[in-house]
Order: sequence, then structure tokens, then C-alpha cells
Amino acid sequence: MTGLEQAQEYYEKCGRETLARQFPECWERVAVGLVGEGSECFGYDDAISQDHDFGGGFCLWLIPGDYEKYGKAMEAAYNALPQMAGDIKKRPPSPMGGDRVGVWSIPVFYRSCIGYSEAPPNNRAWMAIPDYRLATATNGILWVDPEGEFTRIREALLKGYPEDVWLRKLAGEIHTMSQTGQYNYARCMQRGDAVTAAICLSEFVQAAMKTAFLLNHRYAPYYKWMHRGLRDLPLLADLEPLLRTLFLAPDQRDKWTGVDILRWRCQINTADDCVRVIEKISDRIRAVLLDMGLSQADSDFLDHHTGAILSRITDDALRRS
Repeated sequence: MTGLEQAQEYYEKCGRETLARQFPECWERVAVGLVGEGSECFGYDDAISQDHDFGGGFCLWLIPGDYEKYGKAMEAAYNALPQMAGDIKKRPPSPMGGDRVGVWSIPVFYRSCIGYSEAPPNNRAWMAIPDYRLATATNGILWVDPEGEFTRIREALLKGYPEDVWLRKLAGEIHTMSQTGQYNYARCMQRGDAVTAAICLSEFVQAAMKTAFLLNHRYAPYYKWMHRGLRDLPLLADLEPLLRTLFLAPDQRDKWTGVDILRWRCQINTADDCVRVIEKISDRIRAVLLDMGLSQADSDFLDHHTGAILSRITDDALRRS
């Protein structure tokens, strides 16, 4: 049984009737579900996930007036719920994850995720929020929301980035892909600097995954779950085995022995397995950019496509940033 399934069963067996009976004055305004930090909220939990911050637990989101009046009492009632619901053990509190479940004021919950109690007010605010924080604010499941306030904010965030912000972030990740993977990886290998070359591969892979999420109009989750989430994307999930190949490839330093450094300023060293995979991944991204009409550039180098993407931004300050 997944974490989300355990949470819902625990709520249905131990929480719903008990809390509704204890708080009849406000229960018809309480939103209930499980959203926020933790692998279970993304549906990525497995057996390893169950060693901490796991078990039957859920969130109750109150409008500010109700939270001020009933919040403390409802939190005490939540803490007093049974430790077991059949085979499901109640999620224990922990120093790191103790406040992930329980009673929240709706605006405080969203502020804890994205720094704002509503959807960000402008492009600058959107740009400042890390992708994974927005993913955290919009994951999980909402079982009930009779008042609709939690849903109103959630749906505003689920619409995705404003167009100009989306374009700016997309251009930035594509630039990172080209600089780390298509350019600097080879330069590091030419110098015999395998450590920095490995860093380049890591940066390239992370930028490629973020690019894939952006092209799907989804928020990339926390780095630990980005690769797992890639497999579920409707578009570009086929990048996953290619990205994995980069980290499973054997040492490539021998492919650079005796190479003409000046030659590789204008060409790519296809003897290096990682170089070939980098180019395959870059070609796949380039094909999607062309299919979406985001670029018409006839170039294998991804950075040559960023100008066309940036030119579509109407916010002058954002385009120049």
C-alpha cells in the first residue's frame, strides 16, 4: 500500500468521523488531503521510504479565521487519534518532518512551500521560487475542500509558469545544457580534469531533466526525485535511459589521449561515449523545440536556440535578466 493510500485509509477509519464530531462548527469548511514534502506526496515512496516520516497521516487546512479559533484544539484532537488503523500505523512525529501533517492555516501552508500565501504576484516573484518548491505545493491529493479556498490557490499554481517566466527558465536550462555538456565537458577532458568533467555531466543531466519538465509544463521536483519523475512525463520520458547511460559509462579518459586540442575546438570527439550520448540528448531536446515552434535555428549546439526563445518574451526586464 502506498503512502497516499495509507494516509487516506487512516483518515477514513480514524480521522473523518472523529474530527467531524468534535468540530461541527467548522468541519464543513475544512479541506483535507496530503500535500507537501515527502516521497509519498509525489507517489514515489518505496520500501526504503518507510524508515522515517511515514505512515498514516494527513493534512487539515483551515481558513485563517477558523484556524485562529479552532486550530490548537483541532491539532490536539489530531494528535490524540489512534496509533493504529487496522494494519496501518499512525505516522510518528519526528524532528525533521513533524509538521508535515496535521492542522494548517491555508495561507501559512502555501507560504511554507513557496514563500507566498497566494500564487506569486508577478514575474519576478515567480522567477525567484525554485521549481521544487512549486512541485511540493502542488503534489499529493486533496480529498475534500468544501470551502474551495485551498483548491483556488492550488489550481492557480497548477496552471504553471506565466508564459514569459516559462520561456526565460527554459532558455536558462538549455543554455546550461549546452555550456556544461556540449562545451565544457570536452574541455575538461582535454585537460585531463576528470573531476570537473564529472561535475559537468551532473550539471548537464540536471539541466536536461529540468528542461524536460519545463517542456511538459510541469514543475521539476526536488533533485532526489527528479530522475524518478522523469519517467512519468508524457513527453521526453525517453531521455531517462540516455541520462542513466552517462553515469554508467566507463572511464573515458583514454579516448582523449593524444588528441589534437585545436581540432576539438571545432569538432566533437565521438570516440568518447559520453560525448555521443550528450549529443543524442541535445538532439532530442532540439527536435522538441523545433516541433513546438520555439526555434527555427539550424544548429546542433543548443545555445544557438536560446536567442529565439528569449525573443518571444514580452517582459523586457525579464528578457534581459
